[in-house]
Amino acid sequence: MKRVYRHFEVNSRPELIAYFLRATAPTLADHHGLSPRLAELLRCLLDGASEKQAARQLGLRQTTVHDYTTRIYRHFGVNSRPELLAQFLRTKRDA
Repeated sequence: MKRVYRHFEVNSRPELIAYFLRATAPTLADHHGLSPRLAELLRCLLDGASEKQAARQLGLRQTTVHDYTTRIYRHFGVNSRPELLAQFLRTKRDA
């Protein structure tokens, strides 16, 4: 895996998944029935940002980002970030 990470200039599996999401489907996070603010957070999450990083990027409190993340999970019927990423990868593959 280290070779793969080096090749794509990433350091972890979440970064690698985010790389492929950005490269293959730059508009995956376009609203999907979410409010514009939740769509912004979804885009951050799909880019591999932690909740803390997303809070800084969006100018929100970390607890607010956590609450919004829970709403996003509920909206897509998932319970975790890996499930959310997997759903978007499946959506892209099936498209």
